Amino acid sequence: MRARTSTTLASVLLLAAILLLPSFLLPPASQGEPQKIGVVKLQSCFNNYKRKADLEKGLEKAYEESKKELKALSDKYEELRDLLTSLQGEIKEKKLREFKELEIKMKFSKEWHNVRRRDLYIESMTKLYDDIRRAVDQIGKAEKYTLVLKYEEPELDPESQENVFEKIVRNPVLYTASEIDITEKVTRHLNDAYDKLPK
Repeated sequence: MRARTSTTLASVLLLAAILLLPSFLLPPASQGEPQKIGVVKLQSCFNNYKRKADLEKGLEKAYEESKKELKALSDKYEELRDLLTSLQGEIKEKKLREFKELEIKMKFSKEWHNVRRRDLYIESMTKLYDDIRRAVDQIGKAEKYTLVLKYEEPELDPESQENVFEKIVRNPVLYTASEIDITEKVTRHLNDAYDKLPK
């Protein structure tokens, strides 16, 4: 009970800190120079950025190649296992050693492919995020924005109390006027730049 209370209190304090964050982030306004603030819906930028589809095709291709390699090992493993039932003597001992070596190889191959798959996904998502950050930075400087915030409407899971708190405090923006939403501008900037790249 005490642990849950501490978690709840920590979440509430974090929420309060995040709500106050924008005021600390804003630099002092110069005389006669209004602050210019924008918001970006990050998930929308991810979903509508053309590069995402191309990276996903690359990931799918890598996954299929990985599945073929594992299938080939699995087929060899099954074949050798069936063969062992009909062998005897030294030949069986030799094939049994091969079988055990193949079993170890299969185990490590599965682990390596899982790690590789995760790394490729993280690498792809990082590329997309870096592109979005770069686009926001370029627009922010060109149009003299003081601050651009990430805005997402949290999808709350009623089954998990801690999950609800986590998703609430992750989003510091509780309200935004549509006029300061630059999501479409950022997405257009991303796709225009991507279309110009040699394919």
